[in-house]
Amino acid sequence: MIPSQVMKREFPEPITIRELCEIDDDDKFCRFDYTKRYDGVKNLEGSNLEYRIPNHQRKPEWNKKQKSELIDTIFKGFPIGSIILSERIEEDTKYYDIEDGQTRLSNIQGYFMNRYPLFEETNTYFKDLKQSEMNRFLDYKIPKIILQKCNNIDDDEHDDNIHETFERLQGGKSLADKDKIMNRIDKPIVKFVVEEIIPKYHDYDSEDYLGVRKFNMLNNRKVLPDINGIICGLCFQNEPCFEKGYLTAFKDNGNILIDKSLDNNQKTLVYDFIDWYYDMIKGCNITRDPDDTDIKINYGKFNKVLGLCVFDYIEDVTTYDEKKEMWVDIINIMKTSYNFMDTIWNGLSKGDQRNCTKSGLTKRLERIREFYNDKATISREHGIKY
Repeated sequence: MIPSQVMKREFPEPITIRELCEIDDDDKFCRFDYTKRYDGVKNLEGSNLEYRIPNHQRKPEWNKKQKSELIDTIFKGFPIGSIILSERIEEDTKYYDIEDGQTRLSNIQGYFMNRYPLFEETNTYFKDLKQSEMNRFLDYKIPKIILQKCNNIDDDEHDDNIHETFERLQGGKSLADKDKIMNRIDKPIVKFVVEEIIPKYHDYDSEDYLGVRKFNMLNNRKVLPDINGIICGLCFQNEPCFEKGYLTAFKDNGNILIDKSLDNNQKTLVYDFIDWYYDMIKGCNITRDPDDTDIKINYGKFNKVLGLCVFDYIEDVTTYDEKKEMWVDIINIMKTSYNFMDTIWNGLSKGDQRNCTKSGLTKRLERIREFYNDKATISREHGIKY
């Protein structure tokens, strides 16, 4: 069946670099500012710009060579490709969110602002150009494609189509799960993580066990898949997508992020687990010889201790105090036994030893419980060293 059209494209007149870099009487950019991002929620700094960088965009990460080649391309008159914009109408005024091309525009404006030279070896900044050379750079035209809503599509569906467009446009460099999740910042579960979970535990997590203290919406989003894994593991692990899928992977949990929200009981469950998890970790404080060095435990990765604790937490086999007692014992063994983590999963398949699948986590949790309840027998049976 041929898909129905859900989006229209408009091809207006190109924008020149001169227009892109227009400055007002207060020396501020009028149309676009590569230093400002707009999320439509709290960060209103870039809201009045005609061309805006939405917060789901990644921070530009081009190296010096890539930046120089872009500026060289412009001076030579070569094409740099179209920028793709989603049309937004707010209070009868049109704005455009940049869905593809923000890295190019940011680096063009960076050169205009003398942030880097054309070529390192010649050290030629924009301010060093002749007026005719400046004009040639500023008169360069950049094609635009504007994405518009079809009449038969409502606003929420159009927003979903814009998100999907952004993800499909990243063909040159695939989006990581953390970026795909951030791209859904308008969805209830992602908003809950970014606006409630992370701020709540930012100061509490003094040792940064979950990584929330280092979280930054622009360039440090790596905690998002693991916290999303907590939510999926606690609230949605019985969804069909997780029979073989990964609880932290957007390709498996994306529909949950898009279609579902958490009720108050589910939010409380998430908070209660994180509180219990922090309390358990802080109980792992064995006394050792000061010359000994503990093995570092990664508490924030869902395919490590975190996911196992999530699965243990929701199973009604022991009390929370008994669960805590078991994990304190297990983690202290992990911290002091160099061979333990290399041998505890002996006999499990490679996938079940490390994956964030429901099957893998369940089998690893079963092994931990067996070992904890009869260390001598299980160690002999599987060759576990500790």
